Amino acid sequence: MSIEEPKRYASVAATRLVLTLMIFVFHAFYIYSATNLENFFPLSAALQGFNFLSAFLCSRKAILSWKDYYQKRFVSLLIPCLAVFVIIVLSTFVFTIVTGPLSFERFLNGFVGVSANGSFLLSFGTFWYIGVMAVLFALVPLFFLTKKKPWLWWILFSLGILEVLAAGHYWQPIVYLPFACGFYYGFKAKNDCLESKSTWQQWLWPLVVLIAGALANYFIRKYATPTTSLEAFLMTVSLRSAQTIIGMALVLLLLCIFRFLGEERTHPFLTFSDRLSYPFFLVHFALMVGAFDLGKIIQPWPLAVLVAFLGSLALSFLISLLTETTMKKLHLKKLAREDHHA
Repeated sequence: MSIEEPKRYASVAATRLVLTLMIFVFHAFYIYSATNLENFFPLSAALQGFNFLSAFLCSRKAILSWKDYYQKRFVSLLIPCLAVFVIIVLSTFVFTIVTGPLSFERFLNGFVGVSANGSFLLSFGTFWYIGVMAVLFALVPLFFLTKKKPWLWWILFSLGILEVLAAGHYWQPIVYLPFACGFYYGFKAKNDCLESKSTWQQWLWPLVVLIAGALANYFIRKYATPTTSLEAFLMTVSLRSAQTIIGMALVLLLLCIFRFLGEERTHPFLTFSDRLSYPFFLVHFALMVGAFDLGKIIQPWPLAVLVAFLGSLALSFLISLLTETTMKKLHLKKLAREDHHA
């Protein structure tokens, strides 16, 4: 065994399911109408929650072979990446049939995420997140190294502060800081809500932090009226920070809420949803954008959402099967090599 996997908990699967549905609903309104974005923006904190949860779970693993670890991570990202590429090419082909030939510039927009004529064509969004996960996975050995060199946390968290400041300038979501916090919590928490029985303190502090983050997000959006570039920068930093806090606190609260579910194997539905949540998170945006571009054809809007949701489920199931099959083949080849050298 190259990676010693911890027990699989139904609370983790249920939390992933909630986060996945949150980000799907957010993207549905984000793509459909920016005027509705104000009320649904807190749902986007599921992105930070997902990264926090991924790092927290990774911190509980005993990684015995980095080669095997990265081989698994590479496969888990490569297959969704290829799926997104196919979606973009097929969607562009459909557009060519329906609306006539697209210029090379518009075709290229499908990969780089530039809108065409003020409306979404196709999006780089999912490619962006796949790239983000690749970078975060590359940093995993540094986080494990902090067990022997605690001073590394100063550097790792300094990178998080720089990311927050960059987010204030570029208006991009914060992705690295919650990942770093997930590792820190996983390494430092004496009693987490997976192994131990949830205490009132484990319920209370995430709830208080979640409410504080939500209120901060609400009041900043409602009453802040920046008049200078510095004020706009500080407002963006505050909103992105509140979003990150909401995502991390929500994960800890959901893990406590779903603690009663026990182990995942006793809940077939959660076992199934857990298999699909990660690929769904990676590919749904590309499929949704395709559906919404075709939303000019697929009417009304709820039907376009349904098409995107069902398509994302089907694609996620296919990706899950391909990933599992590929990993089994790689594992069998490794065993064959070990037997050959024995």
